[in-house]
Amino acid sequence: MQPQPRSRSLSPLMRQLILLAGCCAIAVALLLAWNAYEEALSRGRQELLAGGERLASSVDHELMIRRHTLYTMQVLAEQYLAERSPLNWEVHPYLYPQPQHHGYALQLPAGFTNQALGNITGLGPIPAADSAVVREMQMALALTPMFRTLIARDPDTPWVYYTSAKQFLYLYPRVGVADYFVTEQTFGMDFFMKAHPAENPAGELVWTPAYQDQAGRGWMVTISAPVHERGVFRGAISVDITTSRLAWLLERVPIEHSSRHLLQADGKKLASAGGPAPQLQPGSWPQHTLLARGQRLLAVFPLEVNTWYLVLDGDARALQREAMRQSLPFWLLVLFLSGSLGLVVILLRSWARVEQLSTHDWLTGLWNRRAFDEQLHDALGHLKRGGSSLALILFDVDNFKHYNDTLGHPAGDKALQDISRVVQLVAQRQDDRVYRLGGEEFAIVTSLPDQPRLQAFMDRVAAAVCDARIPHPGSEHGVLTISLGGVLLLQGAQPDAAEAYRQADKALYRAKASGKNRGCRHDDG
Repeated sequence: MQPQPRSRSLSPLMRQLILLAGCCAIAVALLLAWNAYEEALSRGRQELLAGGERLASSVDHELMIRRHTLYTMQVLAEQYLAERSPLNWEVHPYLYPQPQHHGYALQLPAGFTNQALGNITGLGPIPAADSAVVREMQMALALTPMFRTLIARDPDTPWVYYTSAKQFLYLYPRVGVADYFVTEQTFGMDFFMKAHPAENPAGELVWTPAYQDQAGRGWMVTISAPVHERGVFRGAISVDITTSRLAWLLERVPIEHSSRHLLQADGKKLASAGGPAPQLQPGSWPQHTLLARGQRLLAVFPLEVNTWYLVLDGDARALQREAMRQSLPFWLLVLFLSGSLGLVVILLRSWARVEQLSTHDWLTGLWNRRAFDEQLHDALGHLKRGGSSLALILFDVDNFKHYNDTLGHPAGDKALQDISRVVQLVAQRQDDRVYRLGGEEFAIVTSLPDQPRLQAFMDRVAAAVCDARIPHPGSEHGVLTISLGGVLLLQGAQPDAAEAYRQADKALYRAKASGKNRGCRHDDG
């Protein structure tokens, strides 16, 4: 066996290891990038859910303040009815008829401003000075300081008022009778009827659905507290909250990539911020949980103060984009490693191509003269160290100059390629190597056990080329032929490369001299 040819390139195993290491690095980077993306996405969802919890708590807090304030006014109203109103002036002298409204109204007493006192409008005749209705009016007017304080602390509160079952209404802040006057329909509205024992036998504070304000202040909701005197329903104290104020409450806690909505239990919208409200029944939706609906993420938070629900509508794609942005360094690492691996593959292929070009003939693809010199030197060294016998065969194309001159160099190049393929079909054992030394000169290095085998091998090569029937008009055979000279170097021989080459070349010369199209061996090897 001959030693394997030396290679200046990385071994196939080393190339595979390099590619495997690159693929492993990319796989690790992909895993890191995906984990970073998933963690960022999970963190974004948790922040969205936590923001919803904070917002629900904030809205609850604001509404609870109004609830507590209303409860305080309810207690005072019932106390004033049970005892005596602290009002230090009589209301009856300031009541004057309003025939066009079939009722009466409160004239602003001297020394009072529109900011200091609200207005009473009632239906029917003016009640008697010592009647329970007037005493009820005294109670309502005595609540004015609390009404005024509530409006001062929250200017967005449109109205605070007391609606009596005796068909009068005390409204603060004060508006003229031309702008608002109580009507029969007023006592059928939710802010009064929901506080009435017929719908509220437990006497609890109640919240209305959203409705259009009769006094022109837009859409609003109302919280009402029933007022009783010795267990008898007298009326309701009410505080209005505009839906625009509710929308402002929804904007107080910033939550990125989401819209916020207040919905009633039946799914009707009270207020929205950041986008249109989703269509859903909040009572049947899982609470305090972020669930996907298409490209939206919905979470429902019930309020403690009433039966309303805060609905958080998150943009799933925006969260995904943000997660991708946060994990971008890892994805860039994946791209960098992928590009680097691609560059390494290109370099390895280029390296292999360069080596191929440096050791192989560009025309025929056979080993070139450089590879021949190196491999022959290695093979002779192996022979000197006790390796098996080695055969060196030189051959060239007979009358090739005449062939080139007659048919041209392109035809000559094609003929050399055809001869190379034919020879390789004969010399196709693992130990057989065919070289183009230059021009029409070739060499074969192989392992053969004895001289007869060497001769037989050269005869087969010569016959194969002749049988290929490559036309040669200047040849006595009519086709291209080759002449071969070979030398057999037995185990333990000590010749150097130059000597072995000289012996083979001498044998080739004898083949040419003895008629060509044949092989001769150097029998003295």
